Amino acid sequence: MIFIMPLVQCLKNNCHLFNYSYICELLNYGMKDKTVYELHAEVCKALAHPLRIEVIDVLQNKELCFSDILEKTGGLKSNLSQHLSVMVDNGILKMRKESRCNYYSLSSAKVAKACSLMREVLIDNLKKQQKIHRNILQ
Repeated sequence: MIFIMPLVQCLKNNCHLFNYSYICELLNYGMKDKTVYELHAEVCKALAHPLRIEVIDVLQNKELCFSDILEKTGGLKSNLSQHLSVMVDNGILKMRKESRCNYYSLSSAKVAKACSLMREVLIDNLKKQQKIHRNILQ
């Protein structure tokens, strides 16, 4: 765990001090003491809200300022602000400030891909349930 925390801080700050093999070595070390699973769970918790998943959909392949995200998602300004902060703090989004506006984008295209894969699992499960219901009603 002693090696993992500097890595997490570096990754959250978009630092590029660690090379790929060193990161793999740290993650393998983390798997032995289950740290990597704790870190993974933290990222999943940061995704576990409908508005956050909607924000990921809205930001696919683009950067938007706060007011544009607010307009597209609806809701309260303070609520959206809190959700965006959680997502930035957990490395899901990047934020840059320009003039009076904060601009947000996905930290990686892999974030959108992961959400898309989970949606496919959801759709597959719904189809299976629908098939079961049809069989019961026949």
